[in-house]
Amino acid sequence: MKLIARLYPSLAILLLLAAPAFAQNQYRIEVFGGGNFPIDKDFLIGEPQFSPPMQGSHEYSQGVRGGVRFGVDFKKYWGEDIIYSYGSNATRIINSTSGIEFPFTVKSHQFAVNALLYPGGAGEDSKVAPYVTAGVGATFFVISPETVNAGLESGLGNLHSENVFAFNAGGGIRARVSRRIGIRVDVRDYMTRPPRFGLPEKSDDPDAVVFPASGVFHQIEASFAVVFYF
Repeated sequence: MKLIARLYPSLAILLLLAAPAFAQNQYRIEVFGGGNFPIDKDFLIGEPQFSPPMQGSHEYSQGVRGGVRFGVDFKKYWGEDIIYSYGSNATRIINSTSGIEFPFTVKSHQFAVNALLYPGGAGEDSKVAPYVTAGVGATFFVISPETVNAGLESGLGNLHSENVFAFNAGGGIRARVSRRIGIRVDVRDYMTRPPRFGLPEKSDDPDAVVFPASGVFHQIEASFAVVFYF
């Protein structure tokens, strides 16, 4: 229920941004699946927690994702997508100095509204339509109660699920097989701040558990979709 409560504001924003699309008449529904390739993040915990500093990393395995896109194409060059996807990745936080690891699984829900630009156009007579795309939304990183309990037992503190702002950009090709059916190949990068699962990035308390992963967290996604036009 807490996850659903957190989704409402983001869904409201996405629907508001997407409202102009519903006045158009070239709609699409796409069902897609593919691979998710997160980029590991290194971090360094220094004073007052550790002296000399402790090196660590947050490593991710490759994962799979699946989802749905609701789209509309404007006249000729522009389009819009509303996107939801779900996936999971095995991951581990590693203390490189001591060799201690904390493995767990992260499930993620991604919501986005994207604009599409078709350099060659995307009318019904366009059999193949390359495009570039970019958009904004939110990513919800979800951990299980078992992971929360394991974090408490291992001394990491009270971990919890969290949601963060996300930006994505990429491109691909959509091709019509018939008037009503098509296919789509898409590659994009979802960019957020690194998830820290409730741990502070830094603290003046020498006894605090901190997780100073910073910068941009990249998740490369490659997908294949079946497109239904109506």
